[in-house]
Amino acid sequence: MYLDNNNHFYGKINGKSIGSFLKFNYNLNTCEERIDFVNEVLEMYKVDGVEFYNEYFDEVYDQDRKFGKIDIVIGKDKSQYTESNIASALEMIANYILAVDEKDKGINYKIYTSEELFNRACREYNVINSVAKANGGLDMNYGENISEAFPIFQLPKNFKKVKDLKVEKKDLEKYPPMKDYTDFYEYLKEESKRLWNTKGLSKEDMVRRSKIKKILPEIKKDIIEVKKQLQMPIIWKAPLKDNGSADYDELDMFDKNVVKVLLQVHKQVDLQDDLSCILVDLDNLINNIKFTERQYEVLELWRNGLTIENISKELHVKENTVSITLDRAIDSIIKQYEKEYEEWYYLNIRKGTYKKCSKCGEVKLISQFSKNGNRLRGNCKDCK
Repeated sequence: MYLDNNNHFYGKINGKSIGSFLKFNYNLNTCEERIDFVNEVLEMYKVDGVEFYNEYFDEVYDQDRKFGKIDIVIGKDKSQYTESNIASALEMIANYILAVDEKDKGINYKIYTSEELFNRACREYNVINSVAKANGGLDMNYGENISEAFPIFQLPKNFKKVKDLKVEKKDLEKYPPMKDYTDFYEYLKEESKRLWNTKGLSKEDMVRRSKIKKILPEIKKDIIEVKKQLQMPIIWKAPLKDNGSADYDELDMFDKNVVKVLLQVHKQVDLQDDLSCILVDLDNLINNIKFTERQYEVLELWRNGLTIENISKELHVKENTVSITLDRAIDSIIKQYEKEYEEWYYLNIRKGTYKKCSKCGEVKLISQFSKNGNRLRGNCKDCK
């Protein structure tokens, strides 16, 4: 088994090569069937709910080994993982699964290159699926809405093009070899112009002009290589994207850490500002929640900028108690957000199934009612 310079692995591990897993049954007509088929080919098994596959992939991705692996760590002089034959093979398997004609089922796929947006979409997708089942068990009709499309994460390529390395005047002053190369390049460039502007060239001059034209780009490359060897600059393969204004489309209210940070943000209310609107919505969420007295105290102190340590001193309780109380309060906020998100979804995106509570008299989604066997209880969960 061996790894070539282009990050391709062609060897075998325990008698299996990457080609051993490229088996496709095109008679299967649903994504679920194809996923099950691929899992069999990849020899997938679960341990405590965690998926594992054939040991070939453990070996080939093991970054501690010197041989028989794919290098997934970006190096200056190495090809990226996405260019390897292993990545291409796995992409073929993914395409096989997604190639099912799902048009009649109305299923759309949305590809994300941002991991944060992908994780958020997955959470929204799971929430909508769960509430869809709770509200009559209807199949989803996936549309163009972010929450309705099946999310797929695609590793992003460079966020921006790396600027070409350039030779500056200070480089020529600092490195004599670069000046010699540059002087020679300029001489040939002028000679080329002279020959091009001269009429009635001899055969020898025409051959010379042709050779100069071919050699000029190579000399220019040599000058850059000299700079790399002498200066050894860092050349990023995948630079970070530019820092700019915040994109609040990425705000994930299902993430406990995001809510925890947002609670300590204070800003003058300006309904033309996205962040101000988000903070107003957060206040409305909190006002609709019945916290315990201790949760309310901890939440107010946290929102006023106190740390866990300071809150524990203020209330004369252990820090662990403060952390648990704050987490439970945040869980209640997320639960309320999910409830209101569900109500918005079934009012604006698709028609929901509703039932009137026999106690409070309010008409609510059937997901707000517990089941008694196969039937829904008369009282909603809040009244219960």
